[in-house]
Amino acid sequence: MLGKFVIYKEGKDSYGDIVQKFAGFTKLFYMSMVSLFIVFPLLLSAIYTVQEGHQGIVKRFGKAIEQVSPGIHFKIPIAESIVIVETRTKKNVEEMSVATKEQMRSIAVVSVNYSIESSQVLSLYKQYGSLAQFESRVLDPRLREVSKAGISKFTAEENINNRQEVTAVIKAAFLEKVAGFPVVIESIQYEDIKLPA
Repeated sequence: MLGKFVIYKEGKDSYGDIVQKFAGFTKLFYMSMVSLFIVFPLLLSAIYTVQEGHQGIVKRFGKAIEQVSPGIHFKIPIAESIVIVETRTKKNVEEMSVATKEQMRSIAVVSVNYSIESSQVLSLYKQYGSLAQFESRVLDPRLREVSKAGISKFTAEENINNRQEVTAVIKAAFLEKVAGFPVVIESIQYEDIKLPA
C-alpha cells in the first residue's frame, strides 16, 4: 500500500471487476423484480373459485368450452375467462295487462320460481348467451302468454275468489310450454289482479 492508494495485483478482483459484478447483480435484481411484478399477478389471475349455487362457464378466446362445478379451479391467464351462472332458485315477476272472461281489462301480477338444471348450464349458455337472455326470450313471453290465457277463462270475481284454481290452470299450461328447456319450475304464484275502479 502506498499512501492512500490501493494497488490491485494481477489476478485479483480489480475495481473494474467489482463494478461489473455489481452492475450484473443490479441488472439481475431489476429483471427479477420486473418478472415478479408480471408473473405473480398472472399466477394469481389463473386461480378462481365458483361459489355454491353457481356453475362456471370456461371461455377460451370467447368460445364456451367447459362447465365447472363449485370449488377452486385454474385457468389459462389471458386466454381463458370465466362466466358465473346462478343455479339457485330465482323469482321472475311479470306484471301484465289482461282481460277476464267478461272482457274486463285488468292488471295482473304473476310470478314463477325456477332454477336452471346444473348439468345443462353450458348448453343454455351456448344457446342463449346468459340467464337474462334465457328469461327474456323463453320464460317471460311464455309466462305472459299462459297467464293471459288462464285469467281470461275466469270472471273477475272468480279471479279474486278462486285464485288457486286460476293458478293451477296457469301452472299446467306453463309447464307444458317450457317442457324440454333446462329449467325446473318450482312454483307459480298469481300474486295480484287490479280491477278497474
